[in-house]
Amino acid sequence: MVGTPKQINKISKKVSVSEKLEAIQNELIEKLGSLLHEEWRAPRKQKDGSFEARIKKTKDESWISIHKISEVDIANTLYIDLPEDRKYENKASAEVAIKEIYKAVKDWKALDTEWIEAASDVIHQEWLKRNTWVYDPTYGNPLLAKPYTDLPEEEKEKDRTIIRKAIEMCHQVMHQ
Repeated sequence: MVGTPKQINKISKKVSVSEKLEAIQNELIEKLGSLLHEEWRAPRKQKDGSFEARIKKTKDESWISIHKISEVDIANTLYIDLPEDRKYENKASAEVAIKEIYKAVKDWKALDTEWIEAASDVIHQEWLKRNTWVYDPTYGNPLLAKPYTDLPEEEKEKDRTIIRKAIEMCHQVMHQ
């Protein structure tokens, strides 16, 4: 049985709310990904306003077909203009951070220092899963190929920054 018009209306409102929440979550992820890219670019800024170049190859066929080149200077390119494969790391970190915040809010957890440490640990664990190159004996980075608790403070702070920026962004959205 399909249901009464009142029941159908309730279901469609639930789907609508769910779709709205998903749209907000996706918007937060995109905004946070962009913000993380800007955070990464900032120390590379030069006196003339440009950024110290960082050339990377892309496999994004759509981007290549538009730009007629398979390399991109990721430091001198805004996040929105990056090829999808070059947005990947910032977007993936943003997804993890937003997911952790959503879980915490759902569970009525305080987004305090203790929670930030735990969420930062998750950020690092997920980064390790995506970046298995760190374990390579020749090209890897043993400094990063370890649990969050064993990282140098400077590396931990990078993960905390992702979480803090995500919290700030969520607060902004909630108070619009």
